[in-house]
Amino acid sequence: MSVDLCFWESGDGDAEELYEDAAEGIDHTFNASTRVLEFRAELLRRWPDLADSVEPPEFDHELEAPSDLSRYVLVTMHASKSDRIPAMIDLALAYGLLGCDPQHGTAIMR
Repeated sequence: MSVDLCFWESGDGDAEELYEDAAEGIDHTFNASTRVLEFRAELLRRWPDLADSVEPPEFDHELEAPSDLSRYVLVTMHASKSDRIPAMIDLALAYGLLGCDPQHGTAIMR
């Protein structure tokens, strides 16, 4: 079983709509932000084992080009790692990000 969390700074839509866009790889509904880039870097510094669990991937093989990593961060991890969720949410909030916890249908807000 897996657990998803999605984070962004701002976008067009409510939290659940934006999560669904991220899950489908749609990024134009999110605004680009250096905070998202900084958060992603710190997230992977703290939990390097999640490198293959974070979207968008650094390189989009379908487009054969680097991905735009500045719009959102979607983390899909095994449920056994769910003890990390509070720390991830705290980290996102420290970077001024919003998000969605789709398992509980809740928005992550400042």
